[in-house]
Order: sequence, then structure tokens, then C-alpha cells
Amino acid sequence: MRLTSATTLALAAATCAAQTYRLHMVPEPPILGTSSVQDMNNFHQAVGSAVREWNDGGVIRVSNRAFRWTVATGLVLDTDYSAYLAINDHGDVVSGEAIFLGAKGEVIEIPDVPGFGGWPTIEAMNNARQVVGYSGGTRCHGHFNDRNEEALLWSPATGTLSLVDDFGVPDAAEARDINEFGQIAGIRSERRQCSNYQAFALDTTTGVWTDLHDMLTGGQLSATEATAINDLGQVVGEGGDYVDGSAQYRAWIYTPGQGFTFLPGLNGGLAMDIHPMGVNNHGVVVGRALDGNFDWRAFIWDAKNGMRDLNDLVIDDDWVLSEAWGITDDGWIHGSRHTPIMISPVTGFVVRPIPKLGAFSRP
Repeated sequence: MRLTSATTLALAAATCAAQTYRLHMVPEPPILGTSSVQDMNNFHQAVGSAVREWNDGGVIRVSNRAFRWTVATGLVLDTDYSAYLAINDHGDVVSGEAIFLGAKGEVIEIPDVPGFGGWPTIEAMNNARQVVGYSGGTRCHGHFNDRNEEALLWSPATGTLSLVDDFGVPDAAEARDINEFGQIAGIRSERRQCSNYQAFALDTTTGVWTDLHDMLTGGQLSATEATAINDLGQVVGEGGDYVDGSAQYRAWIYTPGQGFTFLPGLNGGLAMDIHPMGVNNHGVVVGRALDGNFDWRAFIWDAKNGMRDLNDLVIDDDWVLSEAWGITDDGWIHGSRHTPIMISPVTGFVVRPIPKLGAFSRP
């Protein structure tokens, strides 16, 4: 096909235009109520928790219920569980009661780290059904300074393993995320201490762990956290650092063999107010940020486009997207949002990229 000058210019403009997104509220109107989209897989199946109300003989009952969501089905509640926290590409989910639910309907209870009582807390799961989280709990409020946690890895083949005893990561307190190669991002913390978190990464295949905290601080007193890891081994997190010779608190993405890239502030906000929560396999980071107007806004960052307010890219502008928790490899983002004047409950959202005419690159 021969292109006219007008067509060529139109294609060029479409290719250079900023990626825009279409908003899906979870649940969709007219249903209102608090909800939270906790995770989404690469087939755009989302899971989370929603408030359910019902009339019980004239008495209004309220409870949290787990849900699955897709564009086609909308929100589907599960009345047996209060929350789903993670979903993999097979459709397997983890519930808030730390029970693994297989794709075929089987229920597998995940044992705690030996020596800890009760149920573990699960943070993430990969396609190999490896689950990470931690055992124990904390009392970090008021006059309490009591932290007693130990990071764990569970799989059908190994059962529950301790990152401290079985992998030799000193004071490993929480495993926050795991990629498809069994690499984990998490935090270390001394027992009985509710501060001084220290970011780390662990390769469970080789047994080698990386002290991201020491790389950032050089042994100086500070706190750092790792929140997510992608299949390239890139880790996102935040905390105090001395990389430039003086103490700073910044968000970052760490690339093995290349080091740290520090994220700037959002629209006049401070770099210390950037909180990354997810990263996909293209190095695109999402999270929440306090902008120059002291408003919490969901952000998206990548090396090409820099730091952007996700609200500026969504064609529906009646809601404020306040935080983004994760992003799929093809750019679908999930998080939470509210009305501009905060008259409605905080509810979950999913945004999906709107295809650009003539565009050949990913969002």
C-alpha cells in the first residue's frame, strides 16, 4: 500500500503519542464498596478482596470475600475465603489463610517454618508453584518493639524451607516476591527489632544471596526494602543510601551487573516520596508517589519515558488512581483508586493499554 503524506504523518504522530489506558473499576458500577486488587497474571486474571453486604433477617451483615476478576466475567466472589493474595499464569491462587488452591480445585495447606506456630503469611507465587512469605508476626506499634519473623519458601517438592537455616541468609525476615527462576527479593531484620530493614536478593538455584542493603549504604546505619523482582533479576525497592556520598532516601531499580538506577520525584514531588511496588520483565516500574501538591498518585516509570502520573494517561478522569501494585508484561496495571473528593470507599482498578495505530513498541 502506498502511503500519502497525510497518512505518513498520522502514523508518525500515533507512534510518538504517549501510551493511554482504559480504566476498569473492580467492581464495576453500580456496585459500590471497598475492594482491593492484589495481583494479576499475564492472562489478565485478577484476584483480591471485596466487602460483601447481605440482609440476614433484617440485619445487615458485612464481611470480606475473596474474588476473581476478568474483563469478560467481571467480579466473581468466593464465599469460602476472605482474600486472594496471588495468582499465577496457571490460575492457581493463594488465599489469605495461607492455603494454596490448585487449578484443579485441590487445597494444599502450607506448613509454617518449624519452630513457629500458626499460619504463615504468603506474599507471592510463581508458575512453578513456589510460594514465598514469612512465619511469625510483629507488634510494631505504641510501646511495642517486637518483631519475630522468618522468611520462607514453599514448593510441592521441598515443602517449607527457611531462608535463614536452609539458604543461609542472615536474619531473613520476609520474602516479598519470587520470579520464574526461583530468585527472591525480600528484607532482613534482626529479631525483636521493628526497624533497620535491609534489602536482599537470593538465587535459590545457586544459593547465592546479594546484600543490596550493604551495596546501598556501605555499612552505614539506614533502612532499605526490596519489594519486587522480575525474571531478569531486576529488583525494585526504596530506602536510605550513601551512593553519592551523603545520606538520601530514594526509590531504585537494581539491575545485576549494572547497579542502581534511582527514580526521580513525581511532578514536583520529592524523590523520597516514591514507593515502587511492582516491575515487569521490560523494567517498567509502578507504585505510588506523593506529588508536588501532596496528593498520592499512581505512577509508572521506565528508562525511556521517565516518571509519569498514571492518571494523566487514563482516558477516564472521574477517579484518582492513588497507587499501582503491579504490571503485566503487556502493560496491564492494577491498583487502588478513589473519587477526587474521597466521598467513596477506596476500590480496586485495572487499566489496560489502548493500542496505538502504527506503534510497534510495547507501552
